[in-house]
Amino acid sequence: MGTGTHGVLMLPQYEASACAWYTEASGLVDAGYHVFLLEYRCTVFSDCPKDLDAQSQLPLDAAAGVAALHAAGATKVVIVGASAGGTVAVVAGAAAGALINGVVDLSGPPDMSALYGAPPGRIDSSAAAPHLDVPSLFVVSEQDQSTSVQGITAVYDAVPNKNKKLLVLPAEGGHGWDTLGYAGPAGNVQAAVYAFLKAND
Repeated sequence: MGTGTHGVLMLPQYEASACAWYTEASGLVDAGYHVFLLEYRCTVFSDCPKDLDAQSQLPLDAAAGVAALHAAGATKVVIVGASAGGTVAVVAGAAAGALINGVVDLSGPPDMSALYGAPPGRIDSSAAAPHLDVPSLFVVSEQDQSTSVQGITAVYDAVPNKNKKLLVLPAEGGHGWDTLGYAGPAGNVQAAVYAFLKAND
């Protein structure tokens, strides 16, 4: 969606279609961003490899999305992921190095490997975080039943890049992409994401 040199790769939640990002992505396109909505292998409408090990290689799909944005003319790319997509964003971002300019993790549980049938550490933001040397934004709500403030704070603390921010929302802040609807004393999440993109594009 959109065109231009400022790319945003958007990664969906567990077993959710990338189409669920459409409204948010449309706003980003209107703001001048080139947006790629990526749907992982074996999810909703996407193809699924027959090889069981290959089925859990979600970080490779994110890497392909970054490459596709660059091939389409983007010179800067930020990865935005919700829930499991946030976990993958950190893992793929750590592996991408200079190919990306930032990562946004909206409630990504630190280790999603077992849920996707992956070997330990394959989809693990806590293991990847020490290698994430780009600006990052983390968002988590208190009492989130799918992750925890403690877990995401540990991932945040492990990121070596000093240009990073952690937003801890009250319980009503929601999980994953629902956090984008929170605007209260703890901050305005959607505005924080836009500010992050503007600062790192």
